[in-house]
Amino acid sequence: LAAGSVLALLVALVSHGAQIQQLQDSLGVDGVGVAVLVAVQLAYAPTAVLWAGSFVLGAGVTLGPDGLVAPGQVTIGTLPAIPVFGAVPTTSGPQDWAWLAVGVVAGLTAGAVMVRRTRPTLLEAAWRGALAGFVAGAVWALASWFATGDLGSRALAGLGPRFPELWWLSTVPLAVAGACGGLAVLGWRRTRAARERDQQAG
Repeated sequence: LAAGSVLALLVALVSHGAQIQQLQDSLGVDGVGVAVLVAVQLAYAPTAVLWAGSFVLGAGVTLGPDGLVAPGQVTIGTLPAIPVFGAVPTTSGPQDWAWLAVGVVAGLTAGAVMVRRTRPTLLEAAWRGALAGFVAGAVWALASWFATGDLGSRALAGLGPRFPELWWLSTVPLAVAGACGGLAVLGWRRTRAARERDQQAG
C-alpha cells in the first residue's frame, strides 16, 4: 500500500509539474522562501502519501465540503495556494481505475506472506490470508484517520481521506485478496509437491 501510494503521488506530481510551478511562481517568494516552502511541504509528505492511498483504494480524498477527488469523480472547490495542491487532478479518466490494483496486490501479498512459511490446511490458508489483508487495510485506514483535518474554515474544512468509505474499502477488498493470496500459495505448494512425487515415482 505504501509503495503504491508513493507511486501514485509521484505520478501526480510529475504529470502536474507545470501547475505546481505556476503556483510557486505566483507566490513570488525568493530563494529562502522557496527553501522554506519546500521544507514545509516535505514535512507533510507522509500525509500526502496517506491521501494518495485513499485515492488508490477507491475512497478518494475530500477537499472541503464540496471537493472530492476519487477514481471516476473529480470535483474541485477552493484550494489554498500551496504548490503541492497543483498536483490535484482537475478531470477524471479511465486510467484512474487502474490504481485500484494497488489494494488487490497489497492484499494478495499480505495473504501470501502470512502462509508461505507454514503448512496450513485449505481453510487455515484462507482465513489467515484474509486476516492478514484485513489487518493491513485496517492499519492503513487508522493511520489515514489522523491525516484528516482542516486547513481553515468553510471551503478549507474537512480535508483528507474520505470516511467512512475508506474503512470498508481498505479492509473488505484486502481481506478477500488476502484469502486468495493464501490459497494461491497453498495451491502452488501442493502442485509442486505433487510434481516432485511424480518425478520420484517415475
